[in-house]
Amino acid sequence: MRLNQSWLENWYKEFPQTIGKKILTLPTRITKWKGVDSFIDLVEALDSNDMHALVVGPVSESKKRYYQTILDKVNKKSLSDKITFTGSRNDIANIYKISDIVYNLSIQPEPFGRTTIEAISCGTPVAGWRHGGTQEILEDLFPQGLAELSNTGELKDVTLNILNNNDKPLGNTFTSERMIDSTINLYYDLLNKSS
Repeated sequence: MRLNQSWLENWYKEFPQTIGKKILTLPTRITKWKGVDSFIDLVEALDSNDMHALVVGPVSESKKRYYQTILDKVNKKSLSDKITFTGSRNDIANIYKISDIVYNLSIQPEPFGRTTIEAISCGTPVAGWRHGGTQEILEDLFPQGLAELSNTGELKDVTLNILNNNDKPLGNTFTSERMIDSTINLYYDLLNKSS
């Protein structure tokens, strides 16, 4: 997937701290159950100067206090030069494309990991917890991206393995056509069983 060169130049002007770094991205709204704490713990565990972490997503008015605790945690751990909070962006597809790994670290299992599928559709590896929709997607398309829930050590190992092996996910098979076909087939099966 090719990137527009002028977009990339503008990105590096806005975020020069990402130049020449491996980019680890957590696309999420800033809220406690979305795993921002786990992502910060991962960055601390990796302790690498050749990586930069991005948290891409909005902070609602009701989450300002939580956001401040997150910023305090980043400062306390001396990670402010390794993690950037970009706020809400309308160029997320390009951010996926420049990312070396995209994460879905929701603590509560989500029925469908939308950011997981979006990143994979851009050809970017995804790492996430072994539960919910992200587990289902990664089991099919990128099993090496799975780690046990809240296991930072395993997530660190998964991250390093992906980066060292230059692994890429299989093409996205979770399409709307597949969902429609599955739903129609289920109805046919139910009709046949009731006859």
